[in-house]
Amino acid sequence: MLNVLALDTSKSGTGWAHGRPFDVPVSGTVSFSRAGKSIGYAMCRMGDFLSEKITECKPDLVAFESPLTAGKGNAPTRRLLICLAGEVERYCDPNKIRCVEAEVSTIRKHFCGHGRAKKPQVMSRCDELGWAYVDDNAADALALWDYAIFQAHPTLGAELTMRRMADRRAA
Repeated sequence: MLNVLALDTSKSGTGWAHGRPFDVPVSGTVSFSRAGKSIGYAMCRMGDFLSEKITECKPDLVAFESPLTAGKGNAPTRRLLICLAGEVERYCDPNKIRCVEAEVSTIRKHFCGHGRAKKPQVMSRCDELGWAYVDDNAADALALWDYAIFQAHPTLGAELTMRRMADRRAA
């Protein structure tokens, strides 16, 4: 069955989430950039992280947040995010792992019901689903993980929705 690794890249910390549909996803946050270090340093750390995480969770699909729509960062931050996204694709391609990019507003519309949802709404939705997260970056990665499953397998997505609705009624 489909196994997804989702990455919410950020200057302050990259959120990650992985798991299979119908399982409770695992999530966390890792930082690749450091004051005084180059973007190349961050890219190398991203490559190391991907190597470890892909060995650990063996994803069929890696999803990442589009760096071109990820907020209003300054030029160096945008450059970092674009480079990290490129590192994800550079790692996945030779390893034959499907890689997809998704826009923030599309992810949030799917997960929260509207594309202008803010981070507290994403975290609240994770709480509703009983998904643990360490910070807003991990919560965003969980939202992306959910979106990626729905996009990769719409029939699985419909079944997940039905189960979640049944769980809400039972609660």
